[in-house]
Amino acid sequence: VTWGDRTLTYQQLDTRTNALARGLAQLGVVRGDRVAVLMRNRPELLETMFACFKAGFGLVPLNSRFTSEEVAYHVADSGAVAVVTDTSGSPVVQGAALTGVIVLVAGEVGELPPGSVGYSHLVDTADTSPVVVAVDRDALAWLFYTSGTTGRPKGAMLTHGVLGFVTASWLADLTPMSAHDVTLHAAPLSHGAGFHALAATARGAHQVIPADSSFDPATILALLREVRVTNTWLVPTQIVMLADALGGGPAELPDLRHVVYGGAPFAPPDLREALRHATEWTF
Repeated sequence: VTWGDRTLTYQQLDTRTNALARGLAQLGVVRGDRVAVLMRNRPELLETMFACFKAGFGLVPLNSRFTSEEVAYHVADSGAVAVVTDTSGSPVVQGAALTGVIVLVAGEVGELPPGSVGYSHLVDTADTSPVVVAVDRDALAWLFYTSGTTGRPKGAMLTHGVLGFVTASWLADLTPMSAHDVTLHAAPLSHGAGFHALAATARGAHQVIPADSSFDPATILALLREVRVTNTWLVPTQIVMLADALGGGPAELPDLRHVVYGGAPFAPPDLREALRHATEWTF
């Protein structure tokens, strides 16, 4: 997993997720508890995902753009006992005035907010031995909240069995991958791109997270070429931005094979324009 100039091997990712799972357990989180995560794309988000899956905690991914009021609602509705965030999300979490909830803060935090725990310190000092917790295939793995277009957001309960089926289907029908593939995570891992990450991890693909959380089309196009990305998950708006940045010229992305999109409607004229660029790729 590469993020800017920082790279984790899968062995390191495995070790760090063990440590995080055990560190959360030391803080009082037990199997069946829900753990919310509020952060922009970074390796710690993937670590939190797999630490929860390993330890039998229910993962509750939150939109990194949530307000304090929205964080307070989702934490209360899900019954989350802990929130994992980063330096940009920490003020939002503090503003939610959560009571009795463990808060972990990742990144260079300096002085931690009152009542918070340093993510890095917890991971660096916790036991790294393998975490093996028996979970039923119908046990909660991911509490995926709806967008709330018709009312308050509702938590869709995705089980370990569901995520296993999603991963197998993704690799069989949507984006076949191997350890030689390179996956770009330019859309929020807290949403649809998180499922793409499950598939990439299952195949040991190289996962690349842009260093800048903002989506700059020119930067993303350069990254696609530089690290030879073979697959990615994007929302339609991002694809339109990339097509606009290309203008009338060829895409010149010889390694890119699969682009999965979702999360919003894709206007037919915009989709046709994106496909036009796809037919011009040089393979």
